[in-house]
Amino acid sequence: MQNRIIGLDYIPANQLLANPNNPRRHPANQREALRGSLETLGWYDAVILNRQTGYLIAGHARIETNLTVDADHTPPVLVLETRPQQQAK
Repeated sequence: MQNRIIGLDYIPANQLLANPNNPRRHPANQREALRGSLETLGWYDAVILNRQTGYLIAGHARIETNLTVDADHTPPVLVLETRPQQQAK
């Protein structure tokens, strides 16, 4: 089994790029619940970034919400090395 994880980093939210092919869209009530969770509990899981493409693999809604709550925050980012065609959508 190959380990594709190359590191954990802290990257400013405004520097993380959403994958334009991300099929997941969250309705307003889910985004509002996510905002409340981030404000109450804080960050307890990393978003996932593909180093080759520079795009997020997972965590789009958390980053979008983070930008509206605290644009200066640097969330935890699990960095993977994977070819674009191997990236889960």
